Amino acid sequence: MRCDTLKLMELIIHKVALSLIHSIKAAHSETDLRPTILLELVLDDVSLWSEAPAFIQPNYMPETHDLLWERLQVMGADILAAFVADQVDNLLGKLQQFPILSSAIDMLYCQWDARNQQQSLADYFDILPRQVLGSAMIGFLDSNMAYMERLEQLKASGYTAVKFKVDPDHIDDLQPILTHSLDLFESVCVDANGSFSPSNIQRLAQIPELVVIEQPTLHTPFLMQLVRTLPHQILLDESIRSLSDLDSFSGTGVGVMLKPVCLGGLRLTLQYIQRCFELGIPCGISGYLDSGVGRYFQWLLAQHSQCLLRADFVWSGYYFKKDVMTISSDRKLADPFRVDLSGFEVQSRQFSR
Repeated sequence: MRCDTLKLMELIIHKVALSLIHSIKAAHSETDLRPTILLELVLDDVSLWSEAPAFIQPNYMPETHDLLWERLQVMGADILAAFVADQVDNLLGKLQQFPILSSAIDMLYCQWDARNQQQSLADYFDILPRQVLGSAMIGFLDSNMAYMERLEQLKASGYTAVKFKVDPDHIDDLQPILTHSLDLFESVCVDANGSFSPSNIQRLAQIPELVVIEQPTLHTPFLMQLVRTLPHQILLDESIRSLSDLDSFSGTGVGVMLKPVCLGGLRLTLQYIQRCFELGIPCGISGYLDSGVGRYFQWLLAQHSQCLLRADFVWSGYYFKKDVMTISSDRKLADPFRVDLSGFEVQSRQFSR
């Protein structure tokens, strides 16, 4: 039964920047300050929160931070009106080319709809509580000593899995680190972000067999060749941007890491999880260097019974010097959802009814 007593008061968009503890170097970018956009939907008794964590450069997705900030300022009143009129799905139908923006709106809608139906988010997403095991990511570092120090820090922090960024220029330097990591952690993965091409893809055979390889190339024919010839477990990320993308990988043995922010939202991600399960493709949940707001919902979906792969997930205190919301390893489903913008330089825009 729907509850129609909720009063929508206003929508506030917040631009905030989170300082990284360590600069993150990947195949196509380097990051030391993480700007993001938080959406706050204010009801009569509570604020609902979501995140649009686009990057500054369009290296990974064409939606950039500045583009989304401008678009949200133009669309803010329309987004609020869609909630008031219960027409959010109609609005999302017009935004299919903007998955990050759609994800932020859908994240708000799921909370709003759950409250209207007097459901907890766990019930709304049909999840039962289970432990989410973290997997910490390490970008390119300057020396073996720097890698070794970071690995010791991760081990001391309780992480049992690690993922390294890799590309053709760093694969030689990373080999001894990968071998050492296999002695320290239950799971070791390298993420190439599609950086290998047909001219150098054979170099992936240098990676120890027990190391998982994520998105080695964006060239689908060569990706299929790798799946058939390499002994490694292969995971996909960038290759999966539509439900139909999954069909061609059924029966190949690959796994899929699903980024809700790149798929268009939480409800669509649930559809991907279901399709993966039907096709026999193991899947897990991955992040987008989100703040604690976005990672809260990754943490929720990672507890779905059909997510069979370890989540690509870190706890608060790993990426950012200070976060807007704390997600700790002992968090419970019943714990309150608290966002704290104090101490941040925030630019906000408010839209009222």
